[in-house]
Amino acid sequence: MTRANSNRRARPALAERRTSPSDETPELDRRLDDLLEATVAGMLSVERKPDPMFGRHGETIALAHLAYGHEARLIEDAAILMCEAEPHLQVIRLDRPFPLVAAAFEALQGNDWSTLEGIRLPSRVYAEDSYMPDLVVLDRRSMTAYLLDIKRAIDNKISRIRALMTRLKAAALVAPDWLSMRARVHGVACTRIAILDASGAFDEPETGIMPLAALEQVLDVPGLAVRMADLRDRFALRIEQEMDRLLPDASGGVGTGKRRSGIGADAPDGEPRSDSNTDTSTDDEPDTKGAAASMAKAQGRARRVGFAIPGMARREAQPSSATATRH
Repeated sequence: MTRANSNRRARPALAERRTSPSDETPELDRRLDDLLEATVAGMLSVERKPDPMFGRHGETIALAHLAYGHEARLIEDAAILMCEAEPHLQVIRLDRPFPLVAAAFEALQGNDWSTLEGIRLPSRVYAEDSYMPDLVVLDRRSMTAYLLDIKRAIDNKISRIRALMTRLKAAALVAPDWLSMRARVHGVACTRIAILDASGAFDEPETGIMPLAALEQVLDVPGLAVRMADLRDRFALRIEQEMDRLLPDASGGVGTGKRRSGIGADAPDGEPRSDSNTDTSTDDEPDTKGAAASMAKAQGRARRVGFAIPGMARREAQPSSATATRH
């Protein structure tokens, strides 16, 4: 599995962005601001139970444990808001998870994922297990359904990720039938799956695992990567401010609540850093070589099921001589 450079956060090239996100869709930015405030307020309202083992650090560590789960939910909810703002996308909210039928697991055993393009399994059969993706999206232009699972980080979880990928594949095989029955979404032509790593540590789109920022290209959502990075930076700042409030510094005073390091850190004079002062001409530009290789492999291969690949959405939406295979 390929590990991406975890010391930097990939930003989309400026030429690929239409305009500054805040200039184009102020309503979306307002909703993201409200989401951030609601997430922080909800986290701080939870009664924390400090572990006495940590002494005066107990409150701070208890807050850290809460922050992990709340940031994960913040990422999922923000992705939903940004997808809903795009007219070509429909976020599907299911009242029941996808049934994982025995026939799906039997089809996956001993068969390569790419060979199952012609299989569409019925969902209205007995199933002992079920699975609900974090995000189910339909691209109305190509009638492609995306089943996406978002992880805050997948480090040290490789065996669990492989098991999750199997469940995603099994859900994809029954997705057209289940979406037609439960969500009244008819005519799904293709189902694509992906596990999205919000930490950006893993980038292997040919196996269905890619950075969360790649969702911008996968679903054709301009500004998603920039907005998500900004939202997470602001959430991290609010956490640090609360930690400074809970734990006085070594000199006995109360912390300032200003970021001291990392993305979004304060400048030496105490003023917040601005993205405009950051040189993104080299390290912050995304590595397009790997993505180009993945896209080249996908050229000409129309599948009923498959992995979500950056750039695939636009190609599927455009008419071509190689018509997508239908379910």
